[in-house]
Parts: sequence; C-alpha cells; structure tokens
Amino acid sequence: MSQSHQAIFNQCEVAARGVLHLLPKTQADEYLAYITTYGEWLLGLECIIDWLFEEDKAITNIQFAEFEKAYKLMDLGNDERLANLRSLAES
Repeated sequence: MSQSHQAIFNQCEVAARGVLHLLPKTQADEYLAYITTYGEWLLGLECIIDWLFEEDKAITNIQFAEFEKAYKLMDLGNDERLANLRSLAES
C-alpha cells in the first residue's frame, strides 16, 4: 500500500471508530469491515454518514473534523455526504 493510501486508510479508520458507538453493533461491524477488511474506505464512510443522517444522530465537531480530514485526503472535500454530516455536528 502506498504511503498516500496508508494515510487515507488510517484516517478513514480513525473517523469511523470515532462514531461507531452511535450505530447498532451489526452496522458498526459491517461498515468498519468495508474500511479495514475490504479496502472500501469511501463506501464504509458513506454508509456510516448515511446511517447517522437518516437517524439524525448528533456528533461532535471533533468527530466531524475526522471525517472531513478523510474526505479531503480523498479529494472529496465538497462531497454532499460531508455536508450532510456537517449538519449533524454541534454548532
């Protein structure tokens, strides 16, 4: 894995693990596996964000910042899902 891919993987894992306690265990395990086992970093984060948004789960600004870092590493800083997640962050 290249250094940039490793950085993306690491940041996606950090972002995901920061909010997994908000999800049901089955979803948390599945979505984390997308990142850590299958190398589907973006899919894992998208699933987590979609679930949080659909359930209207509040997150902290720190949790949001970890997702934002991951998305920026993937050159997706303007992604719609990231905007959805921002709306869940405390003001």
